[in-house]
Amino acid sequence: MPRIRIECALPFPLPLPDGDYADKSAEPLGLRLEQADPLHKLTGYGEESAGEDRTVISSHFQSAAALPGLVEAEKTAKAKSLVGRINKLIRWYRVVSSDAAMSEVTLSKASPFVFFEAHSNQPWGRPLSFFIPPVQDRGLSFFTRALDENTAKVARGLASGKEPEVDELFLLDARQALAEGRFREAVLFSWSTIDATFSRRFDLLVDGTLADEWSESRKFLKGLDFGLRHKMTIGMRLVAQRSFFNEPSEFWPRLSASYDRRNSIIHRGETASEVDAENAIRMAEDVVGLMSKLSQAVSLS
Repeated sequence: MPRIRIECALPFPLPLPDGDYADKSAEPLGLRLEQADPLHKLTGYGEESAGEDRTVISSHFQSAAALPGLVEAEKTAKAKSLVGRINKLIRWYRVVSSDAAMSEVTLSKASPFVFFEAHSNQPWGRPLSFFIPPVQDRGLSFFTRALDENTAKVARGLASGKEPEVDELFLLDARQALAEGRFREAVLFSWSTIDATFSRRFDLLVDGTLADEWSESRKFLKGLDFGLRHKMTIGMRLVAQRSFFNEPSEFWPRLSASYDRRNSIIHRGETASEVDAENAIRMAEDVVGLMSKLSQAVSLS
């Protein structure tokens, strides 16, 4: 079983001295500052850059993969693990230095990951990259039309004297936090979106479908004593004949897992991974879409 070194370059210099940084749970992290030539630099980590210093971080592992397919799977797992450990290091640096501008990195921002056989320093297969798919070019007419539509919507929104919906702003904040590597914030913004969207539309459903019921009962259903998961299940069954618990595609387990991650961040100070952030954003989008659809269906019935 070969001993392998995995390396990636951060898109910025991490203000720590070169050297090894012990990690109780794994191999040490090796840091070295790679100084860019002021005129030209080709590092092997991504495209050519000019005058951009960056920190290269490495670690070692003992490969247990015997087949080519298993090698690629192992490389993917090690790359994800390395990014998780790098972000832990960055979090410690942020807290100690009070550098709020320093943010964690995503897999795509840390790409590519390169692998070497430790004893010979020879490349171990091809580099591994995680890239965000580029936006598809839809032509100038599409963007001109979209610009015209957006301009009209912005003008109408401003003329209304109202503020944009806060849940829509939270979802935009969540996507931006994910892009910047602020995974815990992405989870919390996503759940702010879910809370704001669900609570507002659930209250409207309660008042609309149970208008002839005792007002104190409606107040209880909308209140804090009737918890969020109860509202999403038996509450939604009562006012919309559709419980989140019975939604297809493992909707409820995925929603519950994301909710548990949100609680662990708030109540126990735990961290979040890039996957956690992506899942939370996906759940926020699903809840927004589902509540919008159900609200329209109830209002038309």
